[in-house]
Amino acid sequence: MSAMAGRSECDGYVEDLQGRLVLFTGKTRIEGKHVKRDELFQTVRKRGGLPLAGTRNRNVTLLVLGELSEDVVTDPVNLRSQNVVFVDAERRRGNHICIVNDRGIAALLSGESAPCLRSRMIHADTVELSLPTPMRPTSPRLTPLTVGATPEHKPTGLDLDLSGLDRGTSAHQATLALLVAHLAPVPAMGLTSPRVDAAWRSPDEPTVLFVAEVKSLTGARQDQQVRLGIGQVLDYVHALRERPPAHVSVISPVLVLEREPEDRRWLNLADSLGLLLTWAPRFPGLRG
Repeated sequence: MSAMAGRSECDGYVEDLQGRLVLFTGKTRIEGKHVKRDELFQTVRKRGGLPLAGTRNRNVTLLVLGELSEDVVTDPVNLRSQNVVFVDAERRRGNHICIVNDRGIAALLSGESAPCLRSRMIHADTVELSLPTPMRPTSPRLTPLTVGATPEHKPTGLDLDLSGLDRGTSAHQATLALLVAHLAPVPAMGLTSPRVDAAWRSPDEPTVLFVAEVKSLTGARQDQQVRLGIGQVLDYVHALRERPPAHVSVISPVLVLEREPEDRRWLNLADSLGLLLTWAPRFPGLRG
């Protein structure tokens, strides 16, 4: 590899926009709607990216191809294709620049990863693009948490979807709001998958992620709600341990109740499962 070589080839996926120098070429459409550059630039900056308003250069780390499907062969006459030819040449020199299409940038702007398109020179000035293979599942990602929008849990498999008992209730939202306030300044987050009520990183060790299920006890059998909450949060944690978010190595389950449970046996059960059981408004055992 020559002295001009730069970034090594990626694993086929762009994880996020953080710190990336982004060049747009062609019109970008998200969900079929054309998005103006100034709007795109603003959103990219919010995701930690650095949009490039000028021309292409070898410091670019991500090229966004507007209005281009995965299997299109580029036309070297127009500017968009000239950028593709440039990026492919940089790749062959050992300086890997990632390429995404409209669908890919839409995923990145929503906090998900996106496939980096492969490129192949098929003529002197014509490049063929294709999706990476094989496709890998998208890793869960932390997302901003909006109190007031209760996550939709998947059905439990019972005849009655018990998770619906507290979905959208004022007690559930009030408890969640109190939890968010208790954790501050540590930010409570959501996850792209599974749809947990709240998640947050440990202030002492960022690789530790706490995952919480919130259960209201108003208008429902208390033992039924606690039992359901334990099952749900352990299910979420099991899934996340199999495929954790980026930079997370430890997943810790937390069950948050609207108030202290009447039966103290739930505390012993939770402790035996390695689960923190806590409740509003003081959240005992949970550092704030």
